[in-house]
Amino acid sequence: ENIQVHIEAYGMTHDQVLEEPAQAAVNFIVFAQDPLGGGWRYQPQTPGDTSVVGWQLMALQSARAARLQVPPHTLELAGQFLDRVQSRGGARYSYRPGENPTPTIGLAPRSAMRRMACSRCAGLEISNSRYACPVSFFQASAPR
Repeated sequence: ENIQVHIEAYGMTHDQVLEEPAQAAVNFIVFAQDPLGGGWRYQPQTPGDTSVVGWQLMALQSARAARLQVPPHTLELAGQFLDRVQSRGGARYSYRPGENPTPTIGLAPRSAMRRMACSRCAGLEISNSRYACPVSFFQASAPR
């Protein structure tokens, strides 16, 4: 949370005093990413989970909006992580790669929407074919 505070504060004010700490926060996020799997976890450069990935991608999206430097490769790796945790055409996803979707993460309609939001933060193209399954899953699961 502290990392995102620096980024958000700079993004809202563009105060030059805040620019260096905000960019340092982004640089730490980039450093902490698992260089092989593309995710983030509670220790730097360890295999990721969808919860921490979501927070890091939100911070990076704020950094991009603030025009801080975010390496495209970081977002590409995050997109690859998201592709590895998805199943059923993107309608469900697991907490970590190789795991089955869990009831609290992978089966709820909001998880499909969360993945779509994370994908947008990672800069992935939102196309009708890529998200037809999560959207239909969400529509079918909505209260009547």
